[in-house]
Order: sequence, then structure tokens, then C-alpha cells
Amino acid sequence: MNKICIGTIVQVKETFIDETTGQNIAGWKGRVRLIFDPTAEQPDAILFMEWTAETIRQMPDSFILRSYESEAAWTVYYLPSSEVVPLAESHSEIESEWTKEAVCRRIFWPLFGREGRIMENVFKNDELPADEFPLRYWYEFLRKNLTFPIKGSYDNPEEDDGEEENPLQTGDRIRLTDLSGWGYPLGVLCECEAAKDNRKYIVPLQDIDNVGTGVSKNDRYLVAYNLWMICRN
Repeated sequence: MNKICIGTIVQVKETFIDETTGQNIAGWKGRVRLIFDPTAEQPDAILFMEWTAETIRQMPDSFILRSYESEAAWTVYYLPSSEVVPLAESHSEIESEWTKEAVCRRIFWPLFGREGRIMENVFKNDELPADEFPLRYWYEFLRKNLTFPIKGSYDNPEEDDGEEENPLQTGDRIRLTDLSGWGYPLGVLCECEAAKDNRKYIVPLQDIDNVGTGVSKNDRYLVAYNLWMICRN
């Protein structure tokens, strides 16, 4: 049997019922992104995987909506290694991202009202090539439409729980001064300054909270971007 490693395409081999939705995910395929070593309590390695474009296209809408309503991810999944078999298949990240985009456009954007219309406008960019990541569209849109500086606060509880000390803590007041680029899967990246010591950082834009009241154009664009990121998880 081929060894499972990061980047391997795996397939759920037998009946496996998702606890949140009741969906049988047997036969679904995913690309392994992380592998967690076995422990005394869990003798199998745990795989963190991202569903392939093929699987996303076959997902029932009920699974996607129930996952979203339960604040559970529908594009990624954790499974014991004993529940899957490795496949000799390739994976296109861009194809997967645009397949997610088609699902979100059909299911989620109509639910978001004004923010959904902003999402539609983001992708009316004829200057970008068709083989570009969707994140590039958001970066170009926000770069042209945001007005800096923007006040907010940092919000990433996962980093607070990490072993390494992070000078920027959840709740710290910051000023966004510019966008610095984008990266998959982190999203759009922004430059910011911490109010407590004026130190400069580059962080994912979705880690910025309390940007305003939702009245200004800045607020509306940032709310739309955060919703877009959330509904793709």
C-alpha cells in the first residue's frame, strides 16, 4: 500500500457517517494537508484533508447547508488514516478553489443581500486571467477600494493558545495601513501597526475585527470579504 503523506489524494473507503449532517461520505476524495501523529488515546494518525473538486461537485446541498448552519467546515475534514485509502491521482488547487466558488455563488451569495452583491462585483474583473486564484480577485478589489488607515483589533485565539509567544494578542488595538499581498490558503494579507508599541506586522485580513459600524464603504467591503472566507470553509 502506498504511504500516506502530505499532498496524497485519499478516498474514504467504507460507510462513514458525518455526525453533524448524517451524510454518508463513503467514496469522497480529499487531499491531505496535515497529519497528526497517533496517541495513546487515538492509535491511528489523524488526517486533515481538503475535499477535491470532484467531490465538491458531487456534494448534496443539504450537507453544505447543514455544515454551514452548524458552523462546521464543509470543504475540509478530519479522518483517521484507517478510514481511507491512498490514490495515485493529482490535485489542482485552482480547480478546487473555483469549484468552491461556483457552489458559494449558487448557495450562499443570494443569502447575503448587500454583501452578496459586493461579492458579485469582485469577480467582474476582466483584467485577470481565468487561471488565477479567486483570492487574487479579492486582493485587487480591496486594493482599489479600501481607504487607509483603518482602525480595528486583532482576533486570532488559535495563536494565543500556541506554544510560541506572539507579541500581537487577541484584543490588541491596531491600525491597518495597507495590503501586502495574498496567499493561499491564508487569504489577503495586510500591514498593520499595534497601538500599544507601534510595532509593524503582516497578518491575514480575516484576523482583524471591530473595523467599524458597517456604515462606511470600508466596513461593507471587509464584512463581505469575511463572509466570503467563512462560507468557503
